[in-house]
Amino acid sequence: LQLETVRMAGEKKVERATALVSQVTMVSNILGPVVGTAVYGCFGIDALCTIASVTFAISALLFGGVLRQNASSETMGDGATRTRCRNDFRESIRYLLQNASLVAVILLAAVLNLALVGLTIGAPIIVTKHLGMQSSCVGIVEVVLGLGGLTGSGFSFNGICRYVAMICFGVAPIIVALLCGTDVCAFAVFAVGSAWVMVWASIASVEIIAFVQRAAPTELCGKVLSVVYMVLSCATPIGQLTYGAAYDRWTPAIVFAAMLAVLTLMTALFYRLKNRLRRLS
Repeated sequence: LQLETVRMAGEKKVERATALVSQVTMVSNILGPVVGTAVYGCFGIDALCTIASVTFAISALLFGGVLRQNASSETMGDGATRTRCRNDFRESIRYLLQNASLVAVILLAAVLNLALVGLTIGAPIIVTKHLGMQSSCVGIVEVVLGLGGLTGSGFSFNGICRYVAMICFGVAPIIVALLCGTDVCAFAVFAVGSAWVMVWASIASVEIIAFVQRAAPTELCGKVLSVVYMVLSCATPIGQLTYGAAYDRWTPAIVFAAMLAVLTLMTALFYRLKNRLRRLS
């Protein structure tokens, strides 16, 4: 779907289309567990599996119809051989190795994703253990995180360093609140700051994906995007492992201070990369 966004929406609307895909995914991530739990509690596992099967079938029909109407013939498949697949993969790797700016964007996006994992993994630890509040408050923070992610929409990759800087402005008050605030005050600041961080993180994510979609050649766009998502997916468990050990060893304020330092460094690196891309263009 991300591969066909450029063809279906056009380059001028690629940010908006990518943001819409991201927002729909976020909505499903928020509503899915709620609806699934309600159906399971009221009607049991048989009804839940039946509804899931029907919705999967509807999704497949709609998705297939849209792609058949809009997608290129290469995406729909034309009996490509394994040799061609291997050659295409080698070509995509060769292209990435020759495009240092695109590789830099992918690596910076991975580090940014790794740094932000500390917010989601730290929410239950901070709320229940550090602030001593009820576990139901964790649900409030998770809802706030989801709503913050829904707010993000397309802007411009030229402003990516500003978006990461805005993430820093959300993390800084959380550190102060964890050090100085009362439990209720710290919780309020943590919830608002988390929502603020997710808004700008969502915007930055959309812009990074849109940049890759524009920069990669049409015939390699899908393969390059697969590399991007692979790197981002690998960054998440590494971040979870790192932050898990960090929260066990240090206080949340120290962990968030380290997160802020990494995000500040990301802001500077994205700024340098933006200027470099501007000179090359």
